[in-house]
Amino acid sequence: MHDSDMFVSAGTTTEINPLDFSHIKDFNGYSNHCPFIIAPLASAINGAKIIEVHITSDKTKPFIDNNVSFDYLELKNLIGLIHQSEKMNL
Repeated sequence: MHDSDMFVSAGTTTEINPLDFSHIKDFNGYSNHCPFIIAPLASAINGAKIIEVHITSDKTKPFIDNNVSFDYLELKNLIGLIHQSEKMNL
């Protein structure tokens, strides 16, 4: 699986090509290379505004980074848990 120039956020897809982060003064994000949902969830709860995760349509394929990729149900679960945590006003 290769990097995409599409950004998925809370059920919406937005083109962001080309990426330009020059206007961000204080970057608060998390790049996930962990196969467990707890790492990006904890990052969101602790204030990360940008979370990069890998997604895959087939976890059995030998794609690069597929071993740390979430399938669509895991991604949906992560987004749901982040929304729930935001409602808690931690």
